[in-house]
Amino acid sequence: MRRALIATVAGAGLTLTACGGGATTATPSPGSPITIGVSVSLSGDFSSDGPALERGYDLWAEDVNKKGGLNGHHVTMKYVDDASSTQLVVSNYQKLISSDKVDLVFGPYSSLLTIPASAVVDRLGYAFPEPAGGGPKVFAAGHKNLFFVQPAAIEDNLVSYTKWLLGLPADQRPTTAAYATEDDPFTQPQVDKAKSLLEAAGIKTVYYKVYPSEPIDYTPLALQVANSKADAVILGTQVPDAIAFVKTFISQHYNPKTLIETAGPDQGAQYAGKLGANTEGIMVPAGWTAGPGARAPTTSRGRRDGISCSNSARCGRCARPSPSNGRRGAPRTRMSSSRSARRRADADRFVSFFLKVFSMQMKIIAGVGLCALATMALRPSAVKSAGGTVAGKVTFTGTAPRMTPIDMAKETSCAKPHAAPEMHESFGT
Repeated sequence: MRRALIATVAGAGLTLTACGGGATTATPSPGSPITIGVSVSLSGDFSSDGPALERGYDLWAEDVNKKGGLNGHHVTMKYVDDASSTQLVVSNYQKLISSDKVDLVFGPYSSLLTIPASAVVDRLGYAFPEPAGGGPKVFAAGHKNLFFVQPAAIEDNLVSYTKWLLGLPADQRPTTAAYATEDDPFTQPQVDKAKSLLEAAGIKTVYYKVYPSEPIDYTPLALQVANSKADAVILGTQVPDAIAFVKTFISQHYNPKTLIETAGPDQGAQYAGKLGANTEGIMVPAGWTAGPGARAPTTSRGRRDGISCSNSARCGRCARPSPSNGRRGAPRTRMSSSRSARRRADADRFVSFFLKVFSMQMKIIAGVGLCALATMALRPSAVKSAGGTVAGKVTFTGTAPRMTPIDMAKETSCAKPHAAPEMHESFGT
C-alpha cells in the first residue's frame, strides 16, 4: 500500500517538477531513464536509520522498475551523505538539483532534516515526496510541493499508548510519570501530547526535561529520571540516547512499571545487541492508519493499537514482556501482517539462495567425481612385476635386472644378436 502511494506521489512529483519554475529540468523524453536524488544520513546521529531509509528507497525503485518504471521511465537512485547535519542536507539538495540536474528528489530521514531540506527544494521548484519527516513543524511552513507518505502524523504516535495505560485496572495503572525528550521536532511533539493526556487523566508528572538534540552525556538526565521513582517513563529518544538511558536504569536497578521510547527499540540488533535480555517490556510506538485492508497490531486483550514491545524487533515474535521483578510491563502484541509477510519473504529468499548454492556445490562435486571415474576408466590397470612397475610403455625405475656377464670373445655366435643387455622393453596394450 505504501509503495503504491509513493509511486503515485513520485509520478505526480515528476510531472510537477517538469512543469514548475526555478531550477527545474525539462520533461524527460518517453522511455528515457530518470535519476532521483536523496540526501541520507550515513554518518552522525541518524546513521542507524539512514541506511534503512536507503534500503527502503532501493526496494521501491526495484519494485517500480519491475513494473516498467515510473511513468515508463527506468529509475536510478543517487545518494549523498548529509552526516545528519541540518547545514549539509541543504547544500546536498542544492547540488543535486542545481549541479547534478537530477529529475526528482526524495526526502531525508527525520523531521529535523526535512524542515530545512523542504525549504530549499521548494525554492528551487521541485516536488518533494518524503516518508520520514512527520513532525508538526514540517508542515508549518505550508510548502505546497511537500508530500508526506507515512500513514499517520507522528504527533499522535503515543496516543494509543496513553489509552492503554489509562485502560489498565486501577491496581496496575501508574500514578506518576517521568518525561525526557530531545529538543527534536520528531520526539518532543509525541512526548508533550502524551504528557498532556496523562496529566488530564490524573497521572502526576514528577519529572519533565527537554535536552539538546546534539550528542551529550545522557547519564545525569537518566539518573534524574531514575531518582524520580516514576511508575511510567516516557522518553523522546533516538538510538544513542535510548540505549544510554536504559543502561543507566540498569546500573541503578530502576525498573518502572512501563517504559516507552519514541525510537531505538525499533532498530532490532543495533538496540537489543547492546542491552540483551534487558529489552524485555520496553515499548516503541509505530504509526498506522485505518483504511481498506489496514490492520493495527493486536494486543492479547483484543484491542488494536500502535505499540509493540522491543522484544519483537529482536526475536521476530512478541513474547509477553516480563520485567525482572515479575510485574507486567506491556501488553503482548503481534506483528502486523505486512511485517510478518516481509519476514516470510526474506526467509523464502534466503532458503532459495541457500538451495541454489547447495545445488551448485553438489553439481561441482558430482562433476569432479565423474571426471575422476572417467580418468580411472581410461587409465590401464597397474601391473606389478619384479624389478619395477609396468603400466603400458614404461622405463624401469626399480633395481636393474641382474644378468650374467657375457664374454663376447667366447660367444662369437651370439655377439651380433646380443650386443648389450636390454634395459627398456615395450609392451602392447
